[in-house]
Amino acid sequence: MMGISNRMQNINYRLLNYLLWVPIILFYTLTLTGCISSSPGILNIFLLKLENPRRSSSTLEIRVGYFGLCILFSDQRICQSTSGKNTEAILATLRSTSTVSIPESDTLNGIVTVALTLQSKHVIGLLSGAAVLYLFSLVFIALLKRNFKMPLTAGNQVAIKRRNRLRQASFTTMWLSVGFALVSAITIHQTTNALSYITQVGAASLAITAGQTLIILQWLAFGLSVLFAVGITSMFPKEGGTISSTSSNKAAAPAIAPPLISAGAPRPPLPPPPPLSLSTPLPPIFPR
Repeated sequence: MMGISNRMQNINYRLLNYLLWVPIILFYTLTLTGCISSSPGILNIFLLKLENPRRSSSTLEIRVGYFGLCILFSDQRICQSTSGKNTEAILATLRSTSTVSIPESDTLNGIVTVALTLQSKHVIGLLSGAAVLYLFSLVFIALLKRNFKMPLTAGNQVAIKRRNRLRQASFTTMWLSVGFALVSAITIHQTTNALSYITQVGAASLAITAGQTLIILQWLAFGLSVLFAVGITSMFPKEGGTISSTSSNKAAAPAIAPPLISAGAPRPPLPPPPPLSLSTPLPPIFPR
């Protein structure tokens, strides 16, 4: 960690680490908003894809995201949010949005019901918790950085405790976000691939495919979050009970007190020595 702290003395490394929040937020946003919109990029970000194993040009296909669902049929792509909706509400929105008539079908109802069940009960939404914790950590880091720009006087215990609390809050939320992102990436990767494998080897009436794009985005968000957390931790080390910053030479250590000055009147200068008179006999060098 000391080697990383020394590298963070370089402004280029610090700037690069601070800019990591941009792709991290982007990856979190793309992952969580998959299948909410019918945009070309958002449409292809999904957890699971459900379809008939005997695929044809008119095969119904449903893509499931964290908070959205896309239904593809007859060259139509209709995506919507599933928050607080059941199968009937999803189908009602589908029929009101579709440009073609959609008849009542038990197959369509069954696939939508399976998709909503997988989304709500078998997919753990830890990634949303990781994103919220990461946003809180950014707020605490900004407050901590602002706190270092203010002078810290010696013996100001209130300011020292405030700086300690900001540092602890920043690191706690940041590393909790990293942990949530790791657990989410592992569980989603294993769950979606397991469902895909089971439907491929068995004689299932429904084929399930894992969304590889979403899985890659989750692992990228986790990897960049680790780099960001390590960099921020090394920027604000705690040495000898004092929090310092690699980006500023303003130390939090107590200031050196000026030398004490006597409160009394200044002493007068010493008088000069008396002049040496020539009439005064010199003492003998060698005694008689």
